[in-house]
Amino acid sequence: MKIQKWNKKDHIFDDLLDAAYLVMDDCDIYYAQNRGYCVLNRQPKYPPYKRLGIPEIQDLYVLPEYRGQGLATALINHCEDVCANDVIGISVPVSHQFGVAQRLYAKLNYIPDGNGVTYDREYVEIDAMTRVDENLCLMLIKDLKPNEG
Repeated sequence: MKIQKWNKKDHIFDDLLDAAYLVMDDCDIYYAQNRGYCVLNRQPKYPPYKRLGIPEIQDLYVLPEYRGQGLATALINHCEDVCANDVIGISVPVSHQFGVAQRLYAKLNYIPDGNGVTYDREYVEIDAMTRVDENLCLMLIKDLKPNEG
């Protein structure tokens, strides 16, 4: 699987990538054979990641006709390989439409960070009313240090 760094001025996936990434210098965008992409954001908005310097894999997307072929796994693995940190983060929306992603991240050893769910990267407090959409997420982390023992 060939993974390449995306020149942000190219618009391979027009109207899919959040325009905010095009001007950010603290993130890299990787794509797999023009079939999918993801962002490795080194300055994420989520307060614990920001405070601890944990980069976050964001906006993982595979074109529908190429799903189920290992592209998402390859993109995640690439981000883990180029990550200079011992820990990396990713978020997953909690609605059922993202069940495939939820299962994939668990299979790849991502675990909840222990801070509950967020809405647009802000904590959702007990008894709070919130929308259930792609912004209601569980924040996950993965330890990238090799197993010792």
